[in-house]
Amino acid sequence: MTPTTKTPPDVATDRRAWINKNPLRKWRKSKGLSLMDTCATLGCGISTVQAWEAGARIPTDEWFAKLAEATDGATPSTGWKRWFNRRPKP
Repeated sequence: MTPTTKTPPDVATDRRAWINKNPLRKWRKSKGLSLMDTCATLGCGISTVQAWEAGARIPTDEWFAKLAEATDGATPSTGWKRWFNRRPKP
């Protein structure tokens, strides 16, 4: 009998699932907003929102205050940091 080898987890799939749980992304999608709409609402560039949603950067405290105001508290810094700390390992 040949032993079965387990395939390592698909890193790209794990990362995509993690990104989809980003608090800002979840809020944006629930409101049907595009990246451009979100940028206009927040007053920042598209690369900023993309970096936040991808976990490449974390908003500063100043931006967290703006995010909380724009999203009616849907993107608190504590939830965001909890999400970030659950990022998949490469």
